[in-house]
Amino acid sequence: MIDIPNYSKKKKELQFYINELKYLDQVSNFPVNPYERYLNQKLRTRSYTMQDFIVILKSNAYIMMYNMIESTIKEIIFALYDNINAANLTYREISLKLQELWESHQFENLDKGNAKANKYKQEAHKMITSIIKNNTVKFNNNNIKLSGNADFENVLIIMQKHGIKVDTSHIGKYSDELRNIKNIRNSLAHGGTSFIESGRDISFNDINKMCMHTEEYLEQLIKDANYFIWRKQFKNKG
Repeated sequence: MIDIPNYSKKKKELQFYINELKYLDQVSNFPVNPYERYLNQKLRTRSYTMQDFIVILKSNAYIMMYNMIESTIKEIIFALYDNINAANLTYREISLKLQELWESHQFENLDKGNAKANKYKQEAHKMITSIIKNNTVKFNNNNIKLSGNADFENVLIIMQKHGIKVDTSHIGKYSDELRNIKNIRNSLAHGGTSFIESGRDISFNDINKMCMHTEEYLEQLIKDANYFIWRKQFKNKG
């Protein structure tokens, strides 16, 4: 089993947040005792009501869900890299998918720096020499770039590039929902919309379902990555 400690922590935090949000949502709509009526009045200003506060909390749930998705994907790939690196495999010993990925990683920094042709020749020579000498290949966590683009399609591409087969038979239906989580999170993070605008038309039940679907989605990815690593499918079977 791969160790994904931050997922477990973020999952517990999100579940706690959702449970408290449920209570506050109920209080804002149907206060049943003096304390709850006091809370309703206390969270009221000239411009905002407690309902507005609840809407802001709903919007914040998008940020928590997205952050959990992005960090979990990174943890999965980091765990894979740890297993590959610990196995001390040469280029010929890793799977074809990982060979392609390792090759692309060698040129990533050059691509960003607009390097001249000579630099590419030097890097290609180093890579070829490493392969000929049967040096062990190492995968670097810094090669995983996720910055606001972790939706269903992009994550699937990342998994496929590493050779991990994802069972989408149950989680495929969440594709639009996960894209929506990413888009709303990005809009909030970059100031495109306000928290009240983003959460105004979403119910607590909708938020709760999204959280459950997000957890189901991530746990499927963890399961598939676990199988990939347990079966040592990162090795070349040829």
